[in-house]
Amino acid sequence: MKQIDCYVAGLAIKRLGDGSLANAYLLKDDIGRAILNYRRAEKLQPANSDVLKNLTFARSKRIDSVAVRTQQKVLKTLFFWHYDFTINARFVASCISFAVLFTLFTILIWRGRTTGVVVLCVLTILLFVAFAGSIGLETFNSSRQKAGVIISPSMIARQGDGTNYSPSFKDPLHAGTEFDLLEKRPGWYKIQLSDGSQGWITTNSAELI
Repeated sequence: MKQIDCYVAGLAIKRLGDGSLANAYLLKDDIGRAILNYRRAEKLQPANSDVLKNLTFARSKRIDSVAVRTQQKVLKTLFFWHYDFTINARFVASCISFAVLFTLFTILIWRGRTTGVVVLCVLTILLFVAFAGSIGLETFNSSRQKAGVIISPSMIARQGDGTNYSPSFKDPLHAGTEFDLLEKRPGWYKIQLSDGSQGWITTNSAELI
């Protein structure tokens, strides 16, 4: 019985990881659960180009269009390798940088210091620190920050954890809107959208990634 359960669990993880479950929801036009499961698949297979393309397509079908904070835009421009490269690509780049750095140090030991080799060492160290630091930062953030996706067709975000509070936004939030979880109370999530705005939604209207 345990072997059957493990087999079923393995199939479920495979279906989630390759985006099959998300594809099924997308075909049903369930944008919220499609994006939710594409995000989960992205965590399992961050280098899967099909998952990333389908996630982008699913996001294009959302009703809500939430802007990104100017500060976040600046960070994405300055630290493009952290946001644009997959974690697998950054890992490979950090390994290559370390290997090149080791080779350069060996050259320094055997042939002595030359301006060109020293400059290359400095540049390689910077590349290694950039990619390795990016991986460490993402791992740290993933362990302490939770994100989620609204799955209800329409949800009114409130200014507090109760229906008696006034709406946080002029319009309701719709399926597929992504958020960061700030706080959790019985039956309610306090969320933050990509533009920095905050509100409370019911836990049954969204799922965490």
